[in-house]
Amino acid sequence: MKKFNFTEIVYKRPEVREHSEETKKKISEAQMGAKNSHSRKVINTDTGYIYDTVTECARAYGLSQGALSNMLSGRRKNLFALEYYKEKVSDIQ
Repeated sequence: MKKFNFTEIVYKRPEVREHSEETKKKISEAQMGAKNSHSRKVINTDTGYIYDTVTECARAYGLSQGALSNMLSGRRKNLFALEYYKEKVSDIQ
């Protein structure tokens, strides 16, 4: 009776396809900044200035994106007059 070798099955990986450099670039560009469908705008309620993304706003204030997100969501004290920008239906049309 032939002995069965489990390590051949467990550790043997099939060939893994990788994205081409062109595809990687397209994916990267699609996920950057305001083009990203999940990005949220931020407004400074004192000045009325609207930032296209949380990351852009965080850079302007010298904060990390995570720290600013925590302030905007209420998990941390908001040190600035910043809020997530809520577009009204009349603003869109």
